[in-house]
Amino acid sequence: MESILCTALLFVAAEHFAHGSPSPTQVPMSNASGLSTEEASMTLTERDSGRTLVVALGDTITVRLGENPTTGYQWTVETAEGLQGTGDRFEPGAAIGASGNRELKFLATRAGACRLRLKHWREWEGESSVTQRFQVDFSVK
Repeated sequence: MESILCTALLFVAAEHFAHGSPSPTQVPMSNASGLSTEEASMTLTERDSGRTLVVALGDTITVRLGENPTTGYQWTVETAEGLQGTGDRFEPGAAIGASGNRELKFLATRAGACRLRLKHWREWEGESSVTQRFQVDFSVK
């Protein structure tokens, strides 16, 4: 009986993937600002710093940057004009004390020009400890 159920589940999953499923950009949603939009997202990394990107109102922007908090250095938001922070988590590396990734999520909540600026620093040491900055400008439509 269990093998029949497993076979049926595998068949349903195979059919689902063979015929495709709607991508996340096709799923209507209501975002935190109460506006009904189509959900879309993008993931940015260190390579995207300095870029200007076009996004839609309600889009989710994920930033993934390398970080090793055991050194005391962490990524912090300096400016998030027109963007609402919706998540902040750290994905540790494979070994204790190894570098991992800081993942910050934002929602585009205001149409027009927006800027996201982050800094990698030791907060208690002040501005002189900043080792790196990440900045992306957005045109929110």
